[in-house]
Amino acid sequence: MRESGKTPSVNRVSTISTTGEPEVTVRVTTSTGGGLNRVENVRVENVSRDSATLSWDIPQEFDSTKGQISVCFKKLPAERHDRGNCSIVDVHPSETTIEDLDSCAWYEFTVVTLNKKQEKTYDKHVVKQFIWDPSNQQPDNLPDVEVARAWSNIMAVVWNITNITNDTCFSHFTICIKQSDDSYEKCEKKESFETWIILNQLELCTNYSITTWTSTMEGIDSDNQTLYQSTGPGSVVDMKTTVLSKDTVGIKWKPPVTGQKCLSYYHLSLEAENYTRVNITGDETKYLVTNLTACTNIGLSLSSVSEEHVRSNVTMLMVVTRASAPGEVEDLEVTHTSSSSIHLQWKVPTDCQRLDTTRLQVTSSVSPGDVSDIRTVDRTTESVIIKWTAPARGRECLAHYRLRFEKKLVPEEGYREVNVSADESQYLIANLTCCTAVNILLSSVSLFQTQSNISYLQVTTRESAPGEVEDLEVTHTSSSSIHLQWKVPTERFNCLLRIQLMKPMLTVLGPEAVTVRWKSPPCAKQFLVCWGAWQDRGNHTCTSVTNTSHTVTGLQPDTKYTFIVTALGSNEERSDPFVFTVLMPRGETIVD
Repeated sequence: MRESGKTPSVNRVSTISTTGEPEVTVRVTTSTGGGLNRVENVRVENVSRDSATLSWDIPQEFDSTKGQISVCFKKLPAERHDRGNCSIVDVHPSETTIEDLDSCAWYEFTVVTLNKKQEKTYDKHVVKQFIWDPSNQQPDNLPDVEVARAWSNIMAVVWNITNITNDTCFSHFTICIKQSDDSYEKCEKKESFETWIILNQLELCTNYSITTWTSTMEGIDSDNQTLYQSTGPGSVVDMKTTVLSKDTVGIKWKPPVTGQKCLSYYHLSLEAENYTRVNITGDETKYLVTNLTACTNIGLSLSSVSEEHVRSNVTMLMVVTRASAPGEVEDLEVTHTSSSSIHLQWKVPTDCQRLDTTRLQVTSSVSPGDVSDIRTVDRTTESVIIKWTAPARGRECLAHYRLRFEKKLVPEEGYREVNVSADESQYLIANLTCCTAVNILLSSVSLFQTQSNISYLQVTTRESAPGEVEDLEVTHTSSSSIHLQWKVPTERFNCLLRIQLMKPMLTVLGPEAVTVRWKSPPCAKQFLVCWGAWQDRGNHTCTSVTNTSHTVTGLQPDTKYTFIVTALGSNEERSDPFVFTVLMPRGETIVD
């Protein structure tokens, strides 16, 4: 018997017929664990600036009055293993509304049907939706765009959205790459949470223009901006040794077969006891490396480079310098003697001279597979530990991993790059600041410096309590609301992500009820809302909520109340409390 909840429901349609009788169609439905089997046509409807309605269809053969589903949603970009906020709802009625969403943001909604044991089935539906406030305004304040890296025929383009203000909203990036002679043009549109793209299969030694713009859900495009970038030359071929001694290695090669017209010079990297780099003029096809150590493994990596300093893929040669003298023979023994002879037997020396016969030459066409399942395993206020799964293919030529990371809010620091041993599958990124978003790019690199496709992850360090807000004042009041204004904290404000602060607004619903709403800081996990009558100082009622609003009922008319809102982190870190007061209106007396 199969385990309950582990197999999908099955519909079978059979046609039964007998001689002289009409055909009868029988539908047989099987399920595991009982209850609802599946839903269909999951979709997002009725999108507003801070909410969305998730709807689904229920097949007629299932009882829509029974069964439940799991509904999860998360803001993008998000870690792959982050389930987001989840809840279990009844399948009927066939919709649910999710509120308190951030405006101008992409969300991923996941619906999974459950069986009677509340176990998830294989019936899973995932949809993405942009949440926004409709507008006819053209996007302005464009994100910065740059070519993060270029190779022979590959470019990595990155958008930096940290300079975008809250009043600018767009849902998509569009990028078009075109050859200078107009013989090739390709455009691609991406959701705005995907802030980088790899352009590959380009022509060698070719000038390209890269034009990008943003657009809204209404189809309104921003102004565009254009960059210019050239691809690099082809790789060198037929690289081999010409001289090999105890302290010298000589190599020669042939220029690239294709992409030679933009070749300016060669770049040679030598990896032995130390790491050495040298540039060689483009008219040379040989080089002599001296001052080496005997019996040492040497890795020689050679690439061709254009005038714009764009490198080709790497060709590598691995050799071993000769020994200064042969090693001693081993296990010498006499195996036979006679009146006129002696027979001797021994094992050959195990010095590096024998290793010299195993010289390896491989060109850049060999590269390891991609890393997979990159994820976060631990976060603190100042560090992040990431983990990944090694390539499933090409591991035999894996030399190390190339890890690049950038603090998203401090782009002027640029990307930091480190090499991680091929034996490792996790890495600690330290010296960060609290509540900071970090962009992480990871790829596997071969012994010959060829690189796999890049895996991307964005993670945010944990928060700590920021400083107090300053100069809190009431700027406007009406019969049903109070508007507050303040200055941002001067101490540890970076721990609140510098983009937006909580903005509580209180709405009086009547003489006995009040609703408090606020904006959520990015690192807040829940909120503590407390209230109490002004005369009962310190005697407050408190509740913890995860959404960004709370309604308090049962208040006394014509009474002054104090309200306190505090943001809480995942480790119970607290922001400073936000305190304000309100005088409840008088209740009306109805006389018959």
